[in-house]
Amino acid sequence: MKKYSDSITELAQKASSKTLLMTGATGFLGGHFLYFRSQGPGRFLVMSRDTHPQQAELRLRKNLETFAASYETTPETLSPKFRVSADSWSRISMVRGDLSKENLGISEAEIEELQKKDIDEVWHFAANLHFEDAKEADILRDNVEGTLKLLEVSKKIKAKKFIYVSTAYSAGRKGGLVDQTLHSNEGPFSNAYEKSKCWAENHVVDFCTRENLEYVILRPSIVLGPLTTHSAGGSDSGIYGFVSSLHRIKDKIKNAGGRLTLIGDSKNSLNCIPVDQFVKNVLYLAEEQFTSGSIFHITAQQEAHVGLWFNMLAKIMRLKEIRFVLPELKVSHTPLEKMIDRATLFYSSYLSHRRRFVTKLPFPTGVSSKDMESYLRVYLRQLESKAEVPLESAPIQRPPSALSLE
Repeated sequence: MKKYSDSITELAQKASSKTLLMTGATGFLGGHFLYFRSQGPGRFLVMSRDTHPQQAELRLRKNLETFAASYETTPETLSPKFRVSADSWSRISMVRGDLSKENLGISEAEIEELQKKDIDEVWHFAANLHFEDAKEADILRDNVEGTLKLLEVSKKIKAKKFIYVSTAYSAGRKGGLVDQTLHSNEGPFSNAYEKSKCWAENHVVDFCTRENLEYVILRPSIVLGPLTTHSAGGSDSGIYGFVSSLHRIKDKIKNAGGRLTLIGDSKNSLNCIPVDQFVKNVLYLAEEQFTSGSIFHITAQQEAHVGLWFNMLAKIMRLKEIRFVLPELKVSHTPLEKMIDRATLFYSSYLSHRRRFVTKLPFPTGVSSKDMESYLRVYLRQLESKAEVPLESAPIQRPPSALSLE
């Protein structure tokens, strides 16, 4: 029996023995889920478009070890406690499949082999995380058509349940309270990524209802690295992409006076959930509440204040000020201001729209102001380390998560 006091590993170890087919297991969110879930019973088939199984397995091993290391305070000396065990590896195997191809590019013989695996659940983590309107055709092809292709194959291999990992922002520009219900395909949406995930959700519901295939939709918000270490956990998008964009031009900002104006609302809040909180809640829900047709917001109950976040960021980056103006009031004059607007375009909608996601999760979610500062400091140290430029010394610690089609 699962208990609220159980650790993530204990929850995984108490999970039912199932056979899972996964996409996106080499990516950030799917990889962290597989790292923990494989510590429990069952078999795990990881889909890869790589035509060379050995190369695909090597890449998976490398990525899972990276995710494992993010839970270790001294990852350069990874303890056995955090390594992917030999037992876990013995129950993980690679299967071929390309979401961009009809029938996933696999033969009827391969379909028959998958049928023999008696697959309980298909977990679809893979996604194209680009957002630009210029790439909309590719985004819709990967996230919508790719999902439809996987649904068709799931039916052919006689999978029992389809778990679609979407995003809380499939709600588009909807403000106020956002319910755990299916959203309209009409939007409006802030970008092509939101549109693609909403459209894919609707296709999942339509297909599974028509074909009598059980389904569950998971909607995470902005996902951070592990709360236990404040590391980025292998992620470089979400908040991390935003901070990285500013870090690349911080010297230009300082040379222009050190003041930065962004599109957004300082009184707004960011909904950030650490990846270990995501996995822990999903493991519990998968055992106790995954009834067909369920939609879950895997989001923070304790949200992060935008003004506080960026005051911390300005201090750590030694900028004089980061202030916000509403979209209709923003006017960019200088080349630098225009550069900043381009670099932060994707994030402006998340800093501008006020909304709260309805959620009822078994375990607490969210980050404190102290955690927020730690995430920022640790990630900036990581960026400085890559650039081989020392960052101002100050309290240590580390912060959410772009193209992951496997």
